[in-house]
Amino acid sequence: MAEAVDLIAAVAPRLSPDPETLAGWTPEAVAVAGYGAFDRISPTTAEAFGADGLDHLKQITEPWAERPPTTQA
Repeated sequence: MAEAVDLIAAVAPRLSPDPETLAGWTPEAVAVAGYGAFDRISPTTAEAFGADGLDHLKQITEPWAERPPTTQA
């Protein structure tokens, strides 16, 4: 899986979604992957996110991280 994350990092800058859209997909990918498969996805795709995408990622993940975990989590 680490190799897949590296491949995602290589192609992410060439993806067509805008950085905020790309950042918006990240929390769900991390949450549903299990086993930490996408734990490195944010640092490895930071270039593709750019400053605006990283700011957006921070805005959408901070409230999520502050909520208490669910029974399922």
